[in-house]
Amino acid sequence: GEAKGTLLPLPWKLHLLSNISFGHGVSVNALQMANAYAAIANGGVLNKPYIIESIRDPISGENKETAPKMIRQVLTNEDAAALRLMLTGVTAEGGTGVNAKVDGFLVGGKTGTAQKVNPSGRGYLENAYLSSFAGFIPAINPQFVIYIMVDHPKRNAYYGSQVAAPIFSRLASYAVRRAGLSPVILSERNFIDENQAKPLKVLKSKKTIKVTDQRAANSRNSAVEVAKNSFSKLPDLSVPTNDSKAPPKGALTVMPDWQNLSLREVMR
Repeated sequence: GEAKGTLLPLPWKLHLLSNISFGHGVSVNALQMANAYAAIANGGVLNKPYIIESIRDPISGENKETAPKMIRQVLTNEDAAALRLMLTGVTAEGGTGVNAKVDGFLVGGKTGTAQKVNPSGRGYLENAYLSSFAGFIPAINPQFVIYIMVDHPKRNAYYGSQVAAPIFSRLASYAVRRAGLSPVILSERNFIDENQAKPLKVLKSKKTIKVTDQRAANSRNSAVEVAKNSFSKLPDLSVPTNDSKAPPKGALTVMPDWQNLSLREVMR
Protein backbone atom coordinates (compact mmCIF):
# COMPACT_ATOMS: atom_id res chain seq x y z
CA GLY A 1 0.00 0.00 0.00
CA GLU A 2 2.97 2.36 -0.06
CA ALA A 3 3.45 4.99 -2.73
CA LYS A 4 6.06 3.91 -5.26
CA GLY A 5 7.80 7.28 -5.29
CA THR A 6 8.46 9.72 -8.11
CA LEU A 7 11.53 10.06 -10.30
CA LEU A 8 11.46 12.05 -13.53
CA PRO A 9 12.92 10.31 -16.60
CA LEU A 10 16.33 11.22 -17.98
CA PRO A 11 17.73 13.50 -19.24
CA TRP A 12 17.29 15.88 -16.31
CA LYS A 13 17.28 19.60 -16.90
CA LEU A 14 19.92 21.72 -15.16
CA HIS A 15 17.60 22.91 -12.40
CA LEU A 16 16.65 19.29 -11.62
CA LEU A 17 20.32 18.34 -11.22
CA SER A 18 20.54 20.99 -8.52
CA ASN A 19 17.20 20.27 -6.87
CA ILE A 20 17.55 16.48 -6.70
CA SER A 21 20.98 16.80 -5.07
CA PHE A 22 19.30 18.10 -1.89
CA GLY A 23 16.06 16.13 -2.12
CA HIS A 24 13.67 18.25 -4.17
CA GLY A 25 12.08 16.95 -7.35
CA VAL A 26 12.20 13.33 -6.18
CA SER A 27 10.24 11.30 -3.61
CA VAL A 28 10.74 7.87 -2.08
CA ASN A 29 8.95 5.82 0.53
CA ALA A 30 10.56 4.67 3.77
CA LEU A 31 11.38 1.17 2.52
CA GLN A 32 13.08 2.55 -0.59
CA MET A 33 15.19 4.90 1.52
CA ALA A 34 16.20 2.12 3.91
CA ASN A 35 17.08 -0.16 1.00
CA ALA A 36 19.23 2.54 -0.58
CA TYR A 37 21.28 2.79 2.63
CA ALA A 38 21.41 -1.00 2.77
CA ALA A 39 23.07 -0.93 -0.66
CA ILE A 40 25.77 1.38 0.73
CA ALA A 41 26.17 -0.90 3.76
CA ASN A 42 26.30 -4.02 1.53
CA GLY A 43 29.26 -2.83 -0.53
CA GLY A 44 27.13 -1.39 -3.34
CA VAL A 45 24.85 -4.42 -3.79
CA LEU A 46 21.13 -3.63 -4.04
CA ASN A 47 19.07 -6.54 -2.69
CA LYS A 48 15.35 -7.18 -2.93
CA PRO A 49 13.89 -6.49 0.52
CA TYR A 50 11.68 -9.05 2.23
CA ILE A 51 9.77 -9.28 5.52
CA ILE A 52 9.14 -13.05 5.83
CA GLU A 53 12.11 -14.83 7.40
CA SER A 54 10.86 -18.35 6.74
CA ILE A 55 7.74 -20.36 5.87
CA ARG A 56 7.01 -23.65 7.61
CA ASP A 57 4.74 -26.27 6.09
CA PRO A 58 2.27 -27.26 8.87
CA ILE A 59 1.90 -30.81 7.53
CA SER A 60 5.43 -31.84 6.56
CA GLY A 61 7.17 -29.50 8.98
CA GLU A 62 9.52 -28.43 6.19
CA ASN A 63 10.97 -24.99 6.80
CA LYS A 64 11.80 -22.81 3.79
CA GLU A 65 14.18 -19.96 4.61
CA THR A 66 14.02 -16.67 2.74
CA ALA A 67 17.37 -15.53 1.38
CA PRO A 68 18.49 -12.16 -0.02
CA LYS A 69 18.13 -11.78 -3.77
CA MET A 70 20.51 -9.45 -5.56
CA ILE A 71 18.87 -6.97 -7.93
CA ARG A 72 22.08 -5.41 -9.26
CA GLN A 73 25.35 -3.74 -8.31
CA VAL A 74 24.61 -0.02 -8.01
CA LEU A 75 27.97 1.13 -6.59
CA THR A 76 31.48 -0.21 -6.73
CA ASN A 77 32.72 -1.66 -3.47
CA GLU A 78 35.29 1.15 -3.29
CA ASP A 79 32.66 3.88 -3.72
CA ALA A 80 30.43 2.25 -1.12
CA ALA A 81 33.34 2.12 1.34
CA ALA A 82 34.10 5.80 0.69
CA LEU A 83 30.45 6.68 1.31
CA ARG A 84 30.38 4.73 4.57
CA LEU A 85 33.43 6.62 5.77
CA MET A 86 31.94 9.97 4.76
CA LEU A 87 28.68 9.17 6.55
CA THR A 88 30.52 8.49 9.82
CA GLY A 89 31.51 12.16 9.77
CA VAL A 90 27.83 13.10 10.10
CA THR A 91 27.68 11.50 13.57
CA ALA A 92 31.04 12.88 14.74
CA GLU A 93 31.29 16.00 16.89
CA GLY A 94 30.19 18.97 14.82
CA GLY A 95 28.07 16.84 12.47
CA THR A 96 24.31 17.17 12.16
CA GLY A 97 23.78 13.57 13.29
CA VAL A 98 25.75 13.65 16.53
CA ASN A 99 22.57 12.75 18.44
CA ALA A 100 22.50 9.41 16.60
CA LYS A 101 25.77 8.24 18.19
CA VAL A 102 25.81 4.95 20.08
CA ASP A 103 28.37 4.51 22.86
CA GLY A 104 31.00 1.99 21.85
CA PHE A 105 30.10 1.85 18.14
CA LEU A 106 30.76 3.84 14.99
CA VAL A 107 27.56 5.00 13.28
CA GLY A 108 27.16 6.18 9.71
CA GLY A 109 24.10 8.00 8.48
CA LYS A 110 22.43 11.22 7.45
CA THR A 111 19.79 13.54 8.84
CA GLY A 112 16.86 14.76 6.77
CA THR A 113 14.44 17.64 7.21
CA ALA A 114 11.84 18.08 4.46
CA GLN A 115 8.97 20.51 4.11
CA LYS A 116 5.60 18.84 3.55
CA VAL A 117 4.00 19.53 0.18
CA ASN A 118 0.60 21.22 0.25
CA PRO A 119 -1.79 18.52 -1.05
CA SER A 120 -4.46 21.04 -2.02
CA GLY A 121 -2.32 23.51 -3.92
CA ARG A 122 1.18 24.58 -4.92
CA GLY A 123 4.01 25.07 -2.50
CA TYR A 124 4.43 23.72 1.01
CA LEU A 125 2.43 23.56 4.22
CA GLU A 126 3.41 26.09 6.87
CA ASN A 127 5.36 24.66 9.85
CA ALA A 128 4.94 21.10 8.58
CA TYR A 129 7.96 18.82 8.19
CA LEU A 130 9.15 15.26 7.70
CA SER A 131 12.11 14.72 10.04
CA SER A 132 14.32 11.72 9.43
CA PHE A 133 17.57 9.91 10.08
CA ALA A 134 18.85 7.02 7.96
CA GLY A 135 21.91 5.10 9.06
CA PHE A 136 23.75 1.86 9.72
CA ILE A 137 25.70 0.32 12.61
CA PRO A 138 28.50 -0.65 13.07
CA ALA A 139 29.84 1.63 10.35
CA ILE A 140 32.90 -0.52 9.58
CA ASN A 141 31.00 -3.79 9.14
CA PRO A 142 27.29 -2.85 9.09
CA GLN A 143 24.83 -5.32 10.58
CA PHE A 144 21.75 -3.09 10.88
CA VAL A 145 20.23 -0.41 8.67
CA ILE A 146 17.63 1.70 10.43
CA TYR A 147 15.48 4.46 8.96
CA ILE A 148 13.55 6.76 11.29
CA MET A 149 10.97 9.18 9.89
CA VAL A 150 8.75 11.38 12.04
CA ASP A 151 5.73 12.75 10.17
CA HIS A 152 4.88 16.29 11.26
CA PRO A 153 6.59 16.56 14.68
CA LYS A 154 4.36 18.52 17.02
CA ARG A 155 6.96 20.22 19.18
CA ASN A 156 8.99 23.30 18.33
CA ALA A 157 11.96 21.12 17.34
CA TYR A 158 11.57 19.73 13.85
CA TYR A 159 15.04 19.12 12.42
CA GLY A 160 15.98 15.49 11.79
CA SER A 161 18.97 15.95 14.10
CA GLN A 162 16.64 16.94 16.95
CA VAL A 163 13.72 14.60 16.36
CA ALA A 164 14.78 11.44 14.51
CA ALA A 165 18.47 11.03 15.38
CA PRO A 166 17.87 10.40 19.12
CA ILE A 167 15.31 7.71 18.25
CA PHE A 168 17.86 6.04 15.97
CA SER A 169 20.41 6.10 18.79
CA ARG A 170 18.09 4.34 21.25
CA LEU A 171 16.90 1.74 18.73
CA ALA A 172 20.39 1.03 17.35
CA SER A 173 21.80 0.75 20.87
CA TYR A 174 19.22 -1.91 21.70
CA ALA A 175 19.82 -3.76 18.42
CA VAL A 176 23.59 -4.15 18.76
CA ARG A 177 23.35 -5.24 22.38
CA ARG A 178 20.54 -7.66 21.61
CA ALA A 179 22.72 -9.15 18.87
CA GLY A 180 25.71 -9.39 21.23
CA LEU A 181 27.98 -7.27 19.04
CA SER A 182 31.26 -6.18 20.63
CA PRO A 183 32.04 -2.45 20.92
CA VAL A 184 34.63 -1.21 18.44
CA ILE A 185 35.78 2.04 20.02
CA LEU A 186 39.10 1.79 21.87
CA SER A 187 38.89 2.11 25.64
CA GLU A 188 40.94 1.08 28.65
CA ARG A 189 38.86 -2.07 29.21
CA ASN A 190 40.02 -3.44 25.82
CA PHE A 191 43.68 -3.18 26.86
CA ILE A 192 43.53 -5.86 29.57
CA ASP A 193 42.64 -9.50 29.05
CA GLU A 194 39.29 -10.15 30.73
CA ASN A 195 40.46 -13.30 32.55
CA GLN A 196 43.58 -11.58 33.85
CA ALA A 197 41.70 -8.49 34.96
CA LYS A 198 39.29 -10.23 37.33
CA PRO A 199 41.62 -10.67 40.35
CA LEU A 200 43.38 -7.34 39.88
CA LYS A 201 43.04 -4.08 41.70
CA VAL A 202 43.78 -1.10 39.46
CA LEU A 203 44.16 2.16 41.34
CA LYS A 204 43.31 5.23 39.32
CA SER A 205 43.64 8.97 39.76
CA LYS A 206 43.44 11.90 37.42
CA LYS A 207 47.21 11.87 36.92
CA THR A 208 48.37 8.25 37.39
CA ILE A 209 47.32 4.68 36.69
CA LYS A 210 49.05 2.23 39.05
CA VAL A 211 48.95 -1.43 38.02
CA THR A 212 49.30 -3.87 40.92
CA ASP A 213 49.97 -7.04 38.93
CA GLN A 214 52.79 -7.86 36.51
CA ARG A 215 50.48 -9.87 34.26
CA ALA A 216 48.24 -6.87 33.68
CA ALA A 217 51.27 -4.70 32.95
CA ASN A 218 52.49 -7.16 30.34
CA SER A 219 49.04 -7.42 28.79
CA ARG A 220 48.61 -3.68 28.67
CA ASN A 221 52.10 -3.07 27.29
CA SER A 222 51.40 -5.57 24.51
CA ALA A 223 48.22 -3.68 23.63
CA VAL A 224 50.16 -0.42 23.73
CA GLU A 225 52.67 -1.82 21.23
CA VAL A 226 49.79 -2.67 18.90
CA ALA A 227 48.44 0.85 19.26
CA LYS A 228 51.87 2.38 18.64
CA ASN A 229 52.32 0.32 15.48
CA SER A 230 48.86 1.32 14.27
CA PHE A 231 49.22 5.01 15.09
CA SER A 232 52.86 5.81 14.42
CA LYS A 233 52.59 9.41 15.60
CA LEU A 234 51.54 8.52 19.14
CA PRO A 235 54.04 9.29 21.92
CA ASP A 236 55.53 6.60 24.16
CA LEU A 237 52.62 4.99 26.01
CA SER A 238 54.56 2.60 28.26
CA VAL A 239 52.95 1.94 31.62
CA PRO A 240 55.33 1.59 34.60
CA THR A 241 54.78 -1.21 37.14
CA ASN A 242 55.62 -1.26 40.84
CA ASP A 243 59.04 -2.81 40.31
CA SER A 244 59.95 -0.97 37.12
CA LYS A 245 62.55 1.72 36.90
CA ALA A 246 61.70 5.32 36.21
CA PRO A 247 60.29 5.79 32.71
CA PRO A 248 62.43 7.45 30.04
CA LYS A 249 62.52 11.21 30.17
CA GLY A 250 59.58 12.74 28.33
CA ALA A 251 57.61 9.48 28.20
CA LEU A 252 53.94 9.50 29.14
CA THR A 253 53.07 7.46 32.23
CA VAL A 254 49.30 7.65 31.70
CA MET A 255 47.22 6.00 29.00
CA PRO A 256 45.41 8.77 27.01
CA ASP A 257 41.67 8.80 27.63
CA TRP A 258 40.12 7.46 24.43
CA GLN A 259 36.73 6.70 25.92
CA ASN A 260 33.69 7.87 23.90
CA LEU A 261 35.88 8.88 20.95
CA SER A 262 35.36 7.74 17.39
CA LEU A 263 38.16 5.88 15.63
CA ARG A 264 38.81 8.97 13.53
CA GLU A 265 39.15 11.10 16.68
CA VAL A 266 41.52 8.54 18.25
CA MET A 267 43.76 8.57 15.20
CA ARG A 268 43.84 12.36 15.13
